[in-house]
Amino acid sequence: MIGFTNIVLFWFSPNVLIMFSGGGEKARARHSARGKLYARDRIDTLIDPTSSFLEFSQLAGHKLYEDDVPAGGIITGIGQVSG
Repeated sequence: MIGFTNIVLFWFSPNVLIMFSGGGEKARARHSARGKLYARDRIDTLIDPTSSFLEFSQLAGHKLYEDDVPAGGIITGIGQVSG
């Protein structure tokens, strides 16, 4: 028997992976061609190397818009930043 947690994880996992793609190949190619870091890469450089980043609202705006808007166009979370 599949438990409720497994069902939720089965549904969330592919959707979160799509969200982490950051807007599709075309948008990512345009962004990197401009020499810019992706949003999550900027966060990785901002937080302390020994700190992890707990991201909230990974599926904000999911299926809310006609176009795919990964994470509703926002990234929120918590991580440690020193000085």
